[in-house]
Amino acid sequence: MAHDLVLKSLEVTGGAEPLGEKLQSLQRQMLELREELSLVAEVLLANAGKVTPAEASQWVDQNMKPR
Repeated sequence: MAHDLVLKSLEVTGGAEPLGEKLQSLQRQMLELREELSLVAEVLLANAGKVTPAEASQWVDQNMKPR
């Protein structure tokens, strides 16, 4: 029964964008957001004066970039 409910919820009706395309679009948006957040974090760290720009970049690469 649960299997049928999941399959039914995944069905696309009314000419809507296929689920796979929606997921790909969502994935692209999430990656773009992550890149933007990484840049913001790097700038804030460097401008706070606690670390050098190189150290801020290294921290972002180690902690925020997708692996």
